[in-house]
Amino acid sequence: MHALAFLWSPAGRVGRSSYWMAFLGLVVASFVLLALPGALRWLALLLIWPQVTVHINRLHDIGRGASWVAVPFALNVVTALSAPLLGLLALVGAAQRGHLPGSFSLLVVLLLVTLLVDVAFVLWLGLSRSDPETNAFGPPALEGPPPPAGTLP
Repeated sequence: MHALAFLWSPAGRVGRSSYWMAFLGLVVASFVLLALPGALRWLALLLIWPQVTVHINRLHDIGRGASWVAVPFALNVVTALSAPLLGLLALVGAAQRGHLPGSFSLLVVLLLVTLLVDVAFVLWLGLSRSDPETNAFGPPALEGPPPPAGTLP
């Protein structure tokens, strides 16, 4: 796949080292954008598509379909939508009863499960060996610099 094209297109394959460089670069870029003041933080949403396509292309490289990305993505969406509500319920419950209610425990469990699934998914993708043969998603991803012109691979 052409250099950095895997950040925009979910078609093709990306090897381990390129995956790690892209993934870590996107994580750093996300933190930088989230540190911006006010409404500029919303720019971090622009990185969702490249994050998804990097994962999909890595899945293709290990011979898996794009649907595998749905599990951690769906869990992150559920967590992002429910965490504020659970947090608010915990605060209200603590103010009324003087102790943290069950909604706080549920919030902590949800956040921990989401974190564990995300870390496991990234490690699985980042540590799995590439399929050395051409598979349903294309030829193997090239890693490292291209060979000099006129030489056989």
